[in-house]
Amino acid sequence: MFNIHLKGKFRSEEDLKEGRELPYNAIMYDEGDNIWEVFFTGFICGIPVFALMLAIIVFRFKTLNFFLHFNIETMIVFTVTLIINYLLQYVHEIIHAFFYPKESEKEIWKYPEQGAWFIYCDALMNRNRFIAMCLAPAIILGIIPFIIWIFIANYLPSLYNICFVFSCVLLVLGAIGDFGNVYNTLTQVPKKAKVMNYGLHSFWILD
Repeated sequence: MFNIHLKGKFRSEEDLKEGRELPYNAIMYDEGDNIWEVFFTGFICGIPVFALMLAIIVFRFKTLNFFLHFNIETMIVFTVTLIINYLLQYVHEIIHAFFYPKESEKEIWKYPEQGAWFIYCDALMNRNRFIAMCLAPAIILGIIPFIIWIFIANYLPSLYNICFVFSCVLLVLGAIGDFGNVYNTLTQVPKKAKVMNYGLHSFWILD
């Protein structure tokens, strides 16, 4: 229905470029030679967000009657939390996919070296929609649940408080590559330009 395809293991950039052409007037982002440079940029951009979340967590836990027993329940809950967070990486990419044009082909790839999934779509999008697409998973999976947690923390056992807030932080941290893309878009792309992906890089086009 939404033209989303699970492609499996990513091997090389040629997997993404196969059968596709880059428009002659496309200008590549100045985003470094590899994905780790985008991640580093995103991490720097995300420091204020992570710092604010940490400050709120410290303040909120000081208001709670906190205690934690290390037992079999603790191990099980932490294990389930890690499994859920791993599966939510896939949901993260699905959310990205919903922001692309409905008729465009969206591909979800597994990146073994990173132990993560990523979305690929070469459809042209306006600048603001591209930014919204990048930020949506962090907001939906991380920021909104974190805000909810602030108000419900008093009603949760200590173990579940830790796991809940840990998941929120982890899901925001998992979007640092998206933060890097947003920074590059805001600083490099004209407001009336359109953005697209081609291979492992982003490009912008001014009609």
